Amino acid sequence: MPKEAGLVIERREDTKRLYRARHEGLAPLRQFLDEMWAESLDFARGIAEGERGLSDHGAEAG
Repeated sequence: MPKEAGLVIERREDTKRLYRARHEGLAPLRQFLDEMWAESLDFARGIAEGERGLSDHGAEAG
């Protein structure tokens, strides 16, 4: 549950329950996603450069 995990704060108004994301609780998730995307994009770039015949040092002379 998000509330028990510290991801959200619950506030009650009458019969309603209002939830707000906690930055502190979401920070580790944000860091994980940022790292995952960076690694995935680096991997995809490597594949694309390999298919185009590029090396780590830029375009090959031709």
